[in-house]
Amino acid sequence: MAEFTDDDRKILIQIRQILVGNGSKGLCERFDNCQEEERDFHKDYYTFKRNTLIFMAVAVTGTGGLGYGIARLLLGG
Repeated sequence: MAEFTDDDRKILIQIRQILVGNGSKGLCERFDNCQEEERDFHKDYYTFKRNTLIFMAVAVTGTGGLGYGIARLLLGG
């Protein structure tokens, strides 16, 4: 089995500093932050989508005959 050289050790230290960070955010922490932001975005998006669909359903239902007329025009009936 080959021994690690000083250059190998320096490279491993640099890789660790990039991943974990050396006084600043490393790639691992940035990745975790991005995952959290993405979860928040999806939660907000689906809340918006649900509220929009509820609003549209209430609007179509509330218009009564107008909603029926639009549906007939769209469906070709």
